[in-house]
Amino acid sequence: MRKFVKNAFYQLVTRLMIARTGIAFQKNRLQIIAYHGVCLPEDIRFPWVSPAFATTFAFDLQMSFIKRHMTPLSLKNAVAMMKKGRKLPERAVAITFDDGYANNLVYAEPILKKYEIPATIFLATDSIDNGTLFHFDRINCLKYWSESGLVSDEADKKKLADLPDYKNVSIYNVEAELSRLWGKFSHMLDDDQKRLLSPMSWQMAKKSGHFIDYGAHTCGHAILSRISEADRKKEIENSVGKIREILEYDDILFSYPNGEKEDFGRFDQEILKRAGVLAAVTVIRGSNPLNSNLYALRRRMVSLGHTIEVFEAELGHIRDLIGRDI
Repeated sequence: MRKFVKNAFYQLVTRLMIARTGIAFQKNRLQIIAYHGVCLPEDIRFPWVSPAFATTFAFDLQMSFIKRHMTPLSLKNAVAMMKKGRKLPERAVAITFDDGYANNLVYAEPILKKYEIPATIFLATDSIDNGTLFHFDRINCLKYWSESGLVSDEADKKKLADLPDYKNVSIYNVEAELSRLWGKFSHMLDDDQKRLLSPMSWQMAKKSGHFIDYGAHTCGHAILSRISEADRKKEIENSVGKIREILEYDDILFSYPNGEKEDFGRFDQEILKRAGVLAAVTVIRGSNPLNSNLYALRRRMVSLGHTIEVFEAELGHIRDLIGRDI
C-alpha cells in the first residue's frame, strides 16, 4: 500500500510538471548524481545485488532525461568553473560512480556514450590492484551463502554473525577476520556474482572512452572518521598517488567512502588540499551553489528505488522539500 501511494504521488508530480519546473529554475547550481553498480533488469532477482545498484533500463531512461532536460558536464570541468567563479550553465549536472565496479564500463559506459554524457568513476584502489571484491560485497556474499545453507560449519557461521559493522568501526578490524573467511569460501563465487561484483582492472580503466574520468575513493574503501589520522592520511595520499601514477592524471577528484557528514572532517579536507586534489564529493543530499565548499560537495544518490518519476523529483528538489521517505 505504501509503495502504491509513493508511486502515485511521484506520477502526479511528473504529470503536473512540478519537478521539471524545479529543474528549469535551477541557476548557478551544480547537481551531482551518485551511482554505484549497474546491472541488467533480470539481475535484481539475486538477493545479493545491492539496492544501491541501478538497472540498465533505469539508467538509460535517466540519461535520456538528462540529455533532454539538463546540461551534463564532467565533474572536473564543473569544478574548474566553480573555482574561477564562472557562471554555470543552466540545469548543470555531473554524473559520478563510486567504488570502481567493472559493470560501470560493461553496462553504463555504452549508455553514457550513446547520450554523449561524461562521468567520473571513483576507485577504491586496493581492489583495482588485486581484483578482490570490495569488502561489503564479500560480507554480503558470505552472509548469503551462510543463510542459504552453503556454509555449514557452526564456528564459521558464528564468526560471520560476529563480524563488526564496517560502517561503525575501523575497516582494518573487519578485514583481518574477513580475509580468512573469504580465503576459505571465495571458490563459491558463481559466474553472476563475478560478473556483477568484480572491480574493474587498471587495464580496463585505461581502455575506457575519453568521456570517462577517474578519481580516488581511498585504498581500501575506508570510512575515514573510523580510522586514525595517520591511516586517514595514508588512505588518501596513497589512493591519489596511485591514480596519478597509473592513469597519469594531474588533476584528481576524491569521493569520501560512505560520505555522510560524520564520515569525514576538516583534517581529511586539509590532507586532500595538500595532496593537490581539486575537490571532493559526499553523499550528503542537495545541490551546490557557486560558493560551495569544494571539499564537501553534495550529491544525489540514485538506486534501484528510483523510477523515472522519482528521479525527476530528485533533480527537481521535490525530495529535498518532503524528505526521502515518501
